[in-house]
Amino acid sequence: MKNFATEQYKEKVTISNKAANPTLSNIEKELKRIHKKDFSLNSFILLRDSSLLGKIATADWKKDSMISKNIFRLDWHEQNEKGNNADQVQLVDKKTYLDWIFEKTI
Repeated sequence: MKNFATEQYKEKVTISNKAANPTLSNIEKELKRIHKKDFSLNSFILLRDSSLLGKIATADWKKDSMISKNIFRLDWHEQNEKGNNADQVQLVDKKTYLDWIFEKTI
C-alpha cells in the first residue's frame, strides 16, 4: 500500500481522495456524459484479518492513518473472516467497517 522507498502511498490508496487524485471524479464525469445521470464513486480497501496494519494501533492512529484514507480491517466487525467473534476492542468509536463505509458514502 505504501512504497517505502519513496514514502508515497500507491494509487490504490490515493484513489479514494478525490481532491488529490482525479481518477474517480473523471469516471463520474464520463458516466454522467454517457448516461445523463449523476454518479458518485468511492474506493475502499478492506484488509484481511492477517494484515498487521492497524492491528495494535490506537484509535487516533487508525482514524488518521487508515479511516481518513478509506482503509478498513475485516475484523472491525462482530465476526472475523472465519466467522469467529472478533475482538470488539479493535473497533474505533464502536463502529464496524461497514458503519464507516456507510458513513463515508451517505
